[in-house]
Order: sequence, then structure tokens, then C-alpha cells
Amino acid sequence: MSTPQAAIFAEGEHHYAIEYRLRGHEDPAAIRAAILEGAPEAEEIGDRRAAIGKAVAELKAGDVLLIAGKGHETGQTIGDVVHPFSDQDEVRAAFAVDLEPVAGDAA
Repeated sequence: MSTPQAAIFAEGEHHYAIEYRLRGHEDPAAIRAAILEGAPEAEEIGDRRAAIGKAVAELKAGDVLLIAGKGHETGQTIGDVVHPFSDQDEVRAAFAVDLEPVAGDAA
């Protein structure tokens, strides 16, 4: 089963990291698998933090990164448990790691 999201992901020549989790008891792995049917070149990353970190780390000049879905929310619901999680904080942290100087680089 292909999804409308997969059609969007499959347009153009881009690299995609997919993390998909809904509230409630839907199976996120099954939803990601359905998306991957329509975008088989995409990479499935089941952990939202890891997907954001990888996407930020792979940005090049002129790239645009869209992190959709949670926006202002400060929690990640898994089953019946809400875990503290902020996309905004994760993006800031990923960019902070990416901007740290490499040993030997001029300051």
C-alpha cells in the first residue's frame, strides 16, 4: 500500500529520512513501511531524534530541511506514555553539534 506522503517523498532527486509516529496505538513501523513502498530510495529511521540529527548532518549549502508533524509539541507519545521531546530543541542541538570546530581547524 502506497500513501500520499510517499508520493511527495518520491518527487525529485533527494535523500529522505523517514520517522513516523502517531498518537495512540498505530504501528509506526507499518506506516513507515507503507511510505517506503512509494519512496524505496528513502532511508527508514525509526527514532525521531536520530532522523533529525542525520538530516541536519547531511545538509549542504542551498538545501532545505522540512521537519513536519510535531512543531510546537513538547512531548512524544509512545503508546500511552508521553515522553519529553521537542523538535525545536532537537534541531538546535543537531546544529550545535554540527557547528562544533573540528580538531585542527582554525578558530
